[in-house]
Amino acid sequence: MTATNIESDGRHDFDFVFGRRRLRIRKLADVMDRTCTEWVELDAISEIRPILGGLGNFDTIVSVGLPEADYFESAALRLFDPTTGFWRIWFFTSRQPGVMDDSPVEGRFVDGRGQFFADEVIGGLVGRVLSGDLGTRRFVLTGLGESARESIEAVMKLRKRHCLEVLADGRVNVLGPISSAHEETLEFVTERGEVAVTDVAGRFWAEPNMTAATNRLNTLAGLGLVLRRLERGGPRGNRYVYASIMSVPANPAIGTTRQPKKGEAEAAPSTRQLTGGRSKRSR
Repeated sequence: MTATNIESDGRHDFDFVFGRRRLRIRKLADVMDRTCTEWVELDAISEIRPILGGLGNFDTIVSVGLPEADYFESAALRLFDPTTGFWRIWFFTSRQPGVMDDSPVEGRFVDGRGQFFADEVIGGLVGRVLSGDLGTRRFVLTGLGESARESIEAVMKLRKRHCLEVLADGRVNVLGPISSAHEETLEFVTERGEVAVTDVAGRFWAEPNMTAATNRLNTLAGLGLVLRRLERGGPRGNRYVYASIMSVPANPAIGTTRQPKKGEAEAAPSTRQLTGGRSKRSR
């Protein structure tokens, strides 16, 4: 690579921010609420210096004028890849000590405009699902990138918890530990929308096995992967039916990505669909 090419390959894109400066930071008060229009503004001091001979830089930000309880420090590590011309940026904050973004933002400047993308889970959703503080709600994740999917699945397997993901081609994927037999049964329920024990017994056993079919469906219901309800007064009397949570419309009262109000965790079972796709951030 010639000296001219090195000068224009992107490694100098952040040179304009080097040094010490005062910042005015502006952010939404609640990123989990799609209807939120309240902005929070605060002051901070930023100091940025180059590292690795210009192939990276380190940024520290210290809040100014906040009460002691709200004080924070944060940092950003930016690294340039000369083989691709892309930057990767990792973030740290004193509000989450010992934690680094497992999915850095990536991107570059084009015509003077920087666009950087990352897969991120907002608002500690996975932690709240694992803690059980969201009660009987089921979650369907969409738009996950590979790194986010791997991270969520690793946590789900470790904690032996489960949730569903809709892939780009429309297929449903289980995040969490599940046997192939239960996965096949879940696919059948999802395809049919709603099934009874007799449907599953006839589908998976040459000689219908009602006990095994009941156990398999009840296991899926216990994992939160299907919904079980009692159907009364049918031709054969009362019976349980099992429905795909994909066919249950989101409760409009809790179908957005805001945090639940007090008491909502005890509401009737519902399905919420969240998007975990590529978020756009300029840095």
